[in-house]
Amino acid sequence: MTIQESANDAGAATLESGGPGWYEVEPGMTFKVIVSSKETGGAYAVVESIAQPGVGSITHIHHKEDEHFFVLDGVAHVVIDGVPTDLHPGQSATLPREVPHVWINRSDKPLRMLAIFSPGGFEQLGVDVAESGGLEKYDFSQIQPKYGLEAIGPKLEDVRG
Repeated sequence: MTIQESANDAGAATLESGGPGWYEVEPGMTFKVIVSSKETGGAYAVVESIAQPGVGSITHIHHKEDEHFFVLDGVAHVVIDGVPTDLHPGQSATLPREVPHVWINRSDKPLRMLAIFSPGGFEQLGVDVAESGGLEKYDFSQIQPKYGLEAIGPKLEDVRG
């Protein structure tokens, strides 16, 4: 079974349908932990995320884990260490720890992708943010010491045409 088939077996979700296990970290961005670091003894974690058009991350660095993107639907515009690229369904990219990166959905439909974190543990940040009531209510003072995430710049501009 391929990663694509496994993800499809997990069930497609949309922001409109939501469902058990889905978390909203900010308006337009939801995720679901597919495989937790607890299940893998900390080796890795797999998260499925859905970002609406124009939604993406801030520019950041992971100090504790590598991140691997696998696009299922839509197009992810990713900038890794200053190099931009567009990832289409079936394409992937590795974002090594200590390397600045940022991503955005610049397409006109939802972006659905898997993020694989190795080692695992980072998936808990999204759960913590969602359970605190979202980004606006989260205590960011613990992000770097607890999760090794360093915010270094803004989100990318939404330049959909």
